[in-house]
Amino acid sequence: MSIIFFDIDGTVMDLDGTIPPSAVTAVRRLRQAGHHCVINTGRPRLALDPQLMDMDFDGLVCSCGQYIQLDGKIIRHVGFDRETSRKILEIGRRCRVDMYFEEAERIWCDTPHGVVNRELRGAIARLEARGVRVGQPDGDPDFHFDKVCVLTAPDSLREEFLAEVAPMCQVIDRGNMLELPVRGYSKASGCLAVAQALGEDLADCYAIGDSANDLEMLQCVGHPLVMGNAPARVQAVAEYVTGTPAEDGLYHAMVHAGLLAE
Repeated sequence: MSIIFFDIDGTVMDLDGTIPPSAVTAVRRLRQAGHHCVINTGRPRLALDPQLMDMDFDGLVCSCGQYIQLDGKIIRHVGFDRETSRKILEIGRRCRVDMYFEEAERIWCDTPHGVVNRELRGAIARLEARGVRVGQPDGDPDFHFDKVCVLTAPDSLREEFLAEVAPMCQVIDRGNMLELPVRGYSKASGCLAVAQALGEDLADCYAIGDSANDLEMLQCVGHPLVMGNAPARVQAVAEYVTGTPAEDGLYHAMVHAGLLAE
């Protein structure tokens, strides 16, 4: 029995929101073989599409390790308190950045600069299509979040912003976007918590992903598998580089790893 950690965007799911049938088949067959299949994503719990939940993963690691659910039971949920949440909002406004605030069951945005990010825009559109309301932090006395995604404009004070939030936040620089969970939390910390809960060694675990925010997850397990659409610095840490989602990359990676028969 092995634990396999799956990134979502660009791995299980293509960036247009499509899940290849081969990925569904792979997860079903892995679970039938007795393996533990665990989502490990930067997304909040709220942003997991129904089609993902229908795949019946054994566990969820969301918000870069801050929310963990195993066999339907929440074993970790960590976020910023209200005071710190307001402080980060104020720093972001002063430094002229756009921000998307995520909590397990709520989303807020503060985006006066209109910076466009295809991946984030697609995720918000899918949420709104499901009837999820994206709120505004002003006037909400319950505003507090687990993680913030930050987009910068040409006139943003990016380095000043990072310097001010660094004592509070773990900084994941994805190039076109910053992800800021609570300091000390990451996809890797989520892997460790799941492995400990299931009594497994990370050296025996597998992970598959495609982007810079997957690096810590990939580097903490014994068997890092990387999608063909990943940038070079992510592919560089791979035990095996597979194809893209459209090329049934996830399925072929599981076969190559010996977790599935052809």
